[in-house]
Amino acid sequence: MACFVEGCLVEYDGLFWMVRGLSHPQGRLLAMPRYPELGIVVKEPTDLVSVAKRFSEDIVMYSMCYGREVPLLRVDNVQAFVDPLEYCVSSGDEVACGLVKILTSITGVDTIGVTGSRLHRWAALGKPGRGDIDLVVYGPRVDEFYHQLRENPLLEPYTGKASSRLMDQRGGWSLPGVLHRRESLKVLQGMWRGLDVYIRLVPLMPGEYTHCRDTVYYLGDRVLEGTVVDNSRGHVFPCTYELRVHGVPGGRVILTSPRGRFCELLFPGDRIKAWGRLEIVRAGYVGEPRLHLTLTDKSHGVALAG
Repeated sequence: MACFVEGCLVEYDGLFWMVRGLSHPQGRLLAMPRYPELGIVVKEPTDLVSVAKRFSEDIVMYSMCYGREVPLLRVDNVQAFVDPLEYCVSSGDEVACGLVKILTSITGVDTIGVTGSRLHRWAALGKPGRGDIDLVVYGPRVDEFYHQLRENPLLEPYTGKASSRLMDQRGGWSLPGVLHRRESLKVLQGMWRGLDVYIRLVPLMPGEYTHCRDTVYYLGDRVLEGTVVDNSRGHVFPCTYELRVHGVPGGRVILTSPRGRFCELLFPGDRIKAWGRLEIVRAGYVGEPRLHLTLTDKSHGVALAG
């Protein structure tokens, strides 16, 4: 069954690629060669293009949808789609799928799949995955899932040494003061049976193929200071906050990131400093332009401004 959104895995030219994002240029798929057979693991967008070019020059191109050069697979050339929702049907992974069963019972939402290295091991070797558990919840009930989990937390939160270990795994980038302590308040990440767990909320179903109609103009990396005025989409992929920023057109900037570390992090009234890709984003060709600060690379981050 075709699978086109964040968390899906596809086989292309004999290698496995992880689909990224919610929408794509027509006939293409934005994907990351995170699990190629040569043993190279790509986690940073800054490495994405150079590694992708080693496998296939003709898939790397500049796209106005993203305002940067990215790998875009041809949908017609995909050899196989691997749907995270199918993992627990036949993988035999009692650990990850046991957690999925409990989460379904707590939240009443049954569109929970297993992605990441566990999905790759199952697709490539036909064996249950091991190690960290990466889950993805799909569809229109992601908000319901989140609110139910907030009322009934399941995962052991990161505190103390566990929190420091998490920061080290994220490349040494740490959250100062209050932001660091907020890691322990998150319900979409934590420990379960001694394993790290991260849950991503994707508001589309895996089989939905959506054309990207945005036009993105990259203005350069910038540092902005502002106040959070809306965090209502701070838990849904891609995690998004609205900032009030003095000195910019309209006085508003959308802070957004596909990286889970920035989810469930900020609250209305927070005065923050953030650094990332400053972009003008226009929906289609006639939409009102919006300023975005997009946090994609390891060097991007957020701190309380005091």
